[in-house]
Amino acid sequence: MAVDPLALKITLGATIALTAKFFATTCIQGGTRFKTGTRPPEDSKLSLAQTMGKGVTQNYGLGSGTSSSIAEKYRLEEARWLRIVQNDLENLPLGLVAAWVGVLCTAM
Repeated sequence: MAVDPLALKITLGATIALTAKFFATTCIQGGTRFKTGTRPPEDSKLSLAQTMGKGVTQNYGLGSGTSSSIAEKYRLEEARWLRIVQNDLENLPLGLVAAWVGVLCTAM
């Protein structure tokens, strides 16, 4: 009862790649929230608020925001990245469980 070394290496590599991809998309999505002002007010003290969200009041997106085309572009970008992260949260855990179960079941 031994695990196939090639399957183990491939599954491990895929797990590392998907974890890195999830971390990167989460960071990008978090950055877009600074641009739209949808972060909590206490996040105004963070360094990203001084760079990405410069001049934007962080108030959960509930304050009187501007309705300019640039602000609308940032809101659309935030919505897109939010959907990407939600898709990852829905699919990656179950996919990784299935991959690892497949590797371990072939050893039996």
